[in-house]
Amino acid sequence: MAFKYCYDGLNFIHKNQRINDEWFGPDQALADELQIYHYLALLHCYNKNYDSCFHYYQILAKYGMISWNNYAGFQAEIGNFKNAQQFFQRDLSISYSGENVLKEPYYYLPELYVYAGRSKDAITMCDQIIQQNGSRPGFGWYNLALCRSFIYDAQLDSAQYALNKAAEFKELHIGTTLTQEQYEFTINLLRVNLLDHQIEEIKFLNKGWWYSPTTLYRLGQLKAKKLMAAYNVCINLAYNPDRFRMVYDLFCSEATTTFDEGWYLMKDFSPKYFAEKYHDYQQTDKRKNIQRYFKLFEAKFDIQGGQYTKARTILENLIQTTKLDTQNEKLFLGRLYEAIAKVYDKVENKGNRDFYNNMLYTTYPQLVPFSGLKMRFNLKITGKSDHTIRKILDDLNDLNIKWVFNQQVPTVTLNFEKRGEKYQATINVTSVDGKVIVDQAGLIFQRPEGVAGELGLRIFNKGGSLVYNRIMTD
Repeated sequence: MAFKYCYDGLNFIHKNQRINDEWFGPDQALADELQIYHYLALLHCYNKNYDSCFHYYQILAKYGMISWNNYAGFQAEIGNFKNAQQFFQRDLSISYSGENVLKEPYYYLPELYVYAGRSKDAITMCDQIIQQNGSRPGFGWYNLALCRSFIYDAQLDSAQYALNKAAEFKELHIGTTLTQEQYEFTINLLRVNLLDHQIEEIKFLNKGWWYSPTTLYRLGQLKAKKLMAAYNVCINLAYNPDRFRMVYDLFCSEATTTFDEGWYLMKDFSPKYFAEKYHDYQQTDKRKNIQRYFKLFEAKFDIQGGQYTKARTILENLIQTTKLDTQNEKLFLGRLYEAIAKVYDKVENKGNRDFYNNMLYTTYPQLVPFSGLKMRFNLKITGKSDHTIRKILDDLNDLNIKWVFNQQVPTVTLNFEKRGEKYQATINVTSVDGKVIVDQAGLIFQRPEGVAGELGLRIFNKGGSLVYNRIMTD
């Protein structure tokens, strides 16, 4: 029906072109046509007619009538993430009509930075627009982008704070086609993602979690919250006729959530169904650059369903044959290495498991603590040593990390100094091939409680304040 209205509009313009040219000048018909071409580009993109979509965007660009924001969304949908970043950046320089509107590039660019493993750049961008914008329209959306950025930088407490601010804010959705329904859906799906990370963080910080009653109780609380959050998302999806387009298709330009967040929702439901669905997508979807994501999802659902041999075949083929934008698809690479490391862990191939653990760590270190994978590190300690430092070093053994000496694994160097009543730890980590992963990261603290866990997370390039203040959980 929408296409019909557009084509009826074009017919109307052509029918009345002679009269309009006499009254308003020879370019009036073209100006009217360009307005309709804008909607045709959006409609063709939504209906996956990507060649037609590109055709109309070319015409709009030729006459200076293109929306770079919409074109960037189209580029992201077809997997041209570098182009998407460039065109969202171009849209940032455009002066918006008034300040009380959502500037969509400030929501979508941080998402692309997360894909590129640039979570700290994403956080910086979100912080800047929030400070600049204040509590005007867009504040809620920017906090959702900030929440996502914190999650992928392993800063879960800050992510929780940003998510709560978004949930409590009455967003008005001015200057955007994004809706309240999408806003609430994004809040709930980010909550599922965050709760999953919080569960895995507890297991990482306490490798003996299964025999600690207090920890088991806390895990039970979080799993119950996650179940309710997932239930709310599923209710929203059940009544949304666009659920296939918004979630299952991956990278829809109208979506407000990421492919990775979709996984956190789907992974606990019917692995066989979704493995078959993403196998079918490989036959029907025209987007060449998204095929690898469908294959990755098929393999991950096979792992969920216990089909390790099948998953291994898919993943090894992906590693051997996939050509991609390594600078802007680090999240994909990280999830690929994580998945195949889990397969090798299941079949007890320790050599390949450790190899892909190290590849994951080098590519996207913030993913590791929440993966359930156990990394091995060489550990070197320098500087001050007293009862506080010894307590911290003893607590490091509680983490889901295997500390070794002089092996072909990444090397962690911790230097401790005492300054008055406080201590400062300096963290350096290099990969197996000598690449610097963490460079002179600092942490100031006074008491040892919780410090080992924070150091453990910062080994995986977690950001955060220089001064450590332990946050007590309920």
